[in-house]
Amino acid sequence: MELTRQTTVRLIPAAILQPRIRLVDGDRLITGPAFSLSNITEEAASPSEHINVPVEGVIAQRVLYSFEASRQQLNRFNAPGDDGVYYAGTTLPASIAEIQWHLENPAGAPQFDRTRAYRAVLADLRGTFLDLRRADSPALVPDTATSYPEGRRIAKSAREGGWDGIIYPSARHVEGVCLAAFDRRSISSIRLGQMLAFEPYERDGQMRYGYRNIIPQHLVRTQGRSLTL
Repeated sequence: MELTRQTTVRLIPAAILQPRIRLVDGDRLITGPAFSLSNITEEAASPSEHINVPVEGVIAQRVLYSFEASRQQLNRFNAPGDDGVYYAGTTLPASIAEIQWHLENPAGAPQFDRTRAYRAVLADLRGTFLDLRRADSPALVPDTATSYPEGRRIAKSAREGGWDGIIYPSARHVEGVCLAAFDRRSISSIRLGQMLAFEPYERDGQMRYGYRNIIPQHLVRTQGRSLTL
């Protein structure tokens, strides 16, 4: 399938994209630069100005670091040590469902257990993608013990066949569609979307994760240069 411009949404841990976020224990700084009210003031803007913002340079590089990070973990279309893959959904709900599954299931990637705050990253994908949306394949079933080995086999064959990636139905969202891009040259027009925080709650004796949309207080413009923090 030839994609000329498919908008995608990927949820990336906010701390990767915005290293100004700090980890503090009491009055001791663990990671990240020190808090600077002057810097925050200079950056202050209305929340709408920080949604769908085009990015380049360092932030874009951090988005594309997904190709490297995916080499370190087990995924549907690549295993540790394989070539990296950029995973994204075609809608925000599909991407949210994928993160929720990883948070709620022991079979999910372990690093998700330590990550709660995410930034939505939009990007356009172009290229020739193997279309599995109507395929009856073991690679698409929810059970990772069955789907991941078959998915990696398909991905290997697709790479060798010159495909730029795979488009497939989400195993976590009923109406969701996901894409796995093999080549960073397929990705363009990277821009930042909203921030989300996933929070645990109990339902029917099981731990589930809901989410909140975040509008950081320091992005809310008030009169003059005074801020609500």
